Amino acid sequence: MRKEKRNSSTTRKRLLIHLLQVLLFSIAFTQEKKSVYTFFPFQRLMPQFTANCTDHGFSVSKFLNKDHFWVGFGRSIPLVYYRKDNLLADVVGAGTVFTQLDHKPGSFRVINTDFYVDLYVTITWDSSTFFQIGAGHTSHHLNDDALEILGFQHSINYVRDYYRVFVLKRMDIFKGYIYGGFFYHHTFKVPSGKTPLWLFEVGADVVHTHITPALMGYMAFDIKFRDEVNFGSTQSYQAGVRISSASPYICRIALTHRTGYDERGQLYNTKVTIQSLGVYFDF
Repeated sequence: MRKEKRNSSTTRKRLLIHLLQVLLFSIAFTQEKKSVYTFFPFQRLMPQFTANCTDHGFSVSKFLNKDHFWVGFGRSIPLVYYRKDNLLADVVGAGTVFTQLDHKPGSFRVINTDFYVDLYVTITWDSSTFFQIGAGHTSHHLNDDALEILGFQHSINYVRDYYRVFVLKRMDIFKGYIYGGFFYHHTFKVPSGKTPLWLFEVGADVVHTHITPALMGYMAFDIKFRDEVNFGSTQSYQAGVRISSASPYICRIALTHRTGYDERGQLYNTKVTIQSLGVYFDF
């Protein structure tokens, strides 16, 4: 009798252990199925706006028609990655300082210092269509060298605080992706005689063609329509190669043709035409 009770007790214990194992496995599976969070992932979801010369990152471009350089110091940092079933999302913080350097024998003169800071959230359901919303700030300043070189008596107050909305679509027919969106400014300080609210931007990065396993050619463009100059445009056209490696980061070498209104806010109503050769690091 005691033996039967002992066997019955052992059986119940084993059954309880198996039930606990099944329950724990089910909870773990449900949690994994429900959602996954990763902090500080290596890569962001949405690709670069490649031809946009004020997209975040580290870059150095040499003007071909002048002894000038356009330099960006910064990067985008993915903060949080989220996955639930087919839904993917991430939160990215970014900051970059852009400046133009004029080279003279024995020295460089700093013309402008333009600050950009952004925080945005990207969502995708199929890894081919991306929806992005965010907020940001930019302020543009002239340096002392510029006042002397350009003959200005003083700089202007150029500040933009904005919300941004963009959609990017990968398209096999173009061997790349296209994008479009807008900035809505809730603060825009510029002496244009109006209160600009909008900036519209469209672009593409297409014709991705492998030259070697580590080199891929591409062509890109980026066009902005600016409210502060009655929706006049800033245009950028680029052709280059991407150099890939074992790391998730990519280096690009590209030729760029820029025309239209200047990206530098201190010269917002000035038109420029620039050809440059640059090196870009997409973090």
